[in-house]
Formats: sequence, structure tokens, C-alpha cells
Amino acid sequence: MVLVQNTFMTNLLNKSNHPVEVKKVKVRIWTLRSEIEAAVAKKMETSKEQAVNIDDIKEFYQTHIPTHIEEEIVSEEPSSDNSEIAQKTEEALSEEKNESGENQKSDGESEDKPFERIIPNEDLIYHGEVLLSDVHMERIMLFTNQKFIQGQNIIIQFLITSPFIISGEVKKVIHYARNSKIIKETRLDHRIQFDCSLLFPHERSNLREFLMSIEPTIPTAPKKLKQQEDSDDDDFDDLGL
Repeated sequence: MVLVQNTFMTNLLNKSNHPVEVKKVKVRIWTLRSEIEAAVAKKMETSKEQAVNIDDIKEFYQTHIPTHIEEEIVSEEPSSDNSEIAQKTEEALSEEKNESGENQKSDGESEDKPFERIIPNEDLIYHGEVLLSDVHMERIMLFTNQKFIQGQNIIIQFLITSPFIISGEVKKVIHYARNSKIIKETRLDHRIQFDCSLLFPHERSNLREFLMSIEPTIPTAPKKLKQQEDSDDDDFDDLGL
């Protein structure tokens, strides 16, 4: 079985004719901007005050997202039609950092309650599949039903027994199934290269644990029998010479 793929895709080695068991995992995908917009929208819904305080959102994302990524996210089109949410999202991604944490302590907000990331609404979530052989610490190849833009920052959620999410950047996109005749409920006709940036806490350790859990168990090779060597034997003894 041989897969003919592009340069950045995985190939089966040695052109083996043996059957290959291909395992895959379903994933959900959303953009980093839509996640921030979802956090702002929820804050605006739950806040009873007219002036919504998004300092916790600003602090969390500004702490973990580098400046060049912030600029890329701000330049993206808003995922929501609500201009107020889009404005608050850009405010959360602004480069203005708090000079000290004293003001936040005086606001009366409890520091014991850490900021919790929000998953966007279902209409902003896309679906995909990942072959286990295409999952690495630095890079992941996956099939999706959405054509993402090169350089776009996205989030991938692995739908396994213990779901986890990781962040990264789209490096390459290929629409490979133009002539595909495969009938499927969700057509995953885009193949993307996803470079793992792992911006947020626990992402690196969760991905490492997942890779260790799917690592195949290689049986110990049997010990070779020691060959009896007799240097005194002569190959010509049977000839009577």
C-alpha cells in the first residue's frame, strides 16, 4: 500500500505490501480570534454593569500571546457581527499592558478564580480528522471541512476520552478532493499543515502525554543463539586430505 502525497505529507516507508492499520481521531477547530470574541460576549452577557470590565481577558491573552500574533489576530475579520464585541476584542488584544497588578487587586475581584477559556458557538466551530501518524510535537497534519488562511492562528480540540486543546498556526492549505467521489456526511476536503505554537498553559504537557499514550509497544527482539565456532575444524576433513 503506497500513498502518493505532497512534499509535506507523510509517506509509508519501504513500499510495504503488508496491511496497515490506520487510526484517526476526530477534532474540532476554531480560530483564536473567535475564542476571544466568545469570552468577551459571555462577559457582556453576564455583566450587570453598563461598562463591561474585560481586564481578566486582556491580562490572560496578553500574557500568553506574543505581539506579532496579536497584530495578526486584530487584522482578521471579526467572527461576530456585533461591532461592540469586535471592538472589545481588539481592546483585549491591544499592546497596552498594565504597569502593575495593584489596580486589579483594588478592584475587589477575587484572584482565586482564574480566567477560564471559552469555546465559541457551534456555528464558529469546524470539524476535522487527524491520523495518529501525523501528530508530532512540532507539527500536525489534518483534514478539515474549512479552508483556513495561511498564517491564521487556530485552536484544535482532540475529541478523545480526555479532550484537550492546543494552539498553532496554519502553514499550508491544500484543497485535495476536487474530484473525490467519496460520499460522507461531512466532507473533509482540505488538508492543512498546522505548526504547534503551544501558547497556553498545559498544552505542551497534554500533547506530550497523548503522544506517549499512542506510542506503539515494540516487543523485545529474541536473543540470537550463539553459533558454535570451532577454529580447529577444517572444511576439508571429510575429503580425507
